[in-house]
Amino acid sequence: APIVNAGSDQTITLPSTANLSGTATDDGLPDPPATLTTTWSKLSGPGTVTFGSAGALNTTASFSQAGSYVLRLSGNDGAINSTDDVSITVDPQPNQAPTVNAGSDQVITLPSGTTLNATASDDGLPNPPATLTTTWSHFSGGSGGVAFGNPESLNTTVSFSQPGVYVLRLRANDSAITSSDDVSITVNPEIN
Repeated sequence: APIVNAGSDQTITLPSTANLSGTATDDGLPDPPATLTTTWSKLSGPGTVTFGSAGALNTTASFSQAGSYVLRLSGNDGAINSTDDVSITVDPQPNQAPTVNAGSDQVITLPSGTTLNATASDDGLPNPPATLTTTWSHFSGGSGGVAFGNPESLNTTVSFSQPGVYVLRLRANDSAITSSDDVSITVNPEIN
């Protein structure tokens, strides 16, 4: 019978792949055919496993989702089949903080308002909900009121009731992590 070893158990983190290092030896019988064929397969696990080359002893395995998997290496000498299993623990991709840019500082003159042009992006984690929410607020400075056209829109209008230097904060939340960025708006008095 062939002697098959599927290698050491592993733990990886998505989106990484597992490097599989199997070995297989045989006595060369029966003759013919005296050839040893090997095949990797998924024995258990919650998602789909894609092998770089399922017939190669040394190959890669990628996983569609996190979880515990058992992969099987089979060796067949034409008459007898031998197997060995390896456990792969696939950890989920870690959630990264949203990236937020509140835009450029501005100088305006009353009674004019301005438009805020911000950007925010996220890695789509955690999923669910895989949504990013944004909110503008008056963080500091200025003594008057601040009115946002839509405080939940990245690109919104804003107006001020009094002159001053206002710091506005844009917060982005992916349901687990909040990031923020500030923009300064210098509001000059109305010219008479």
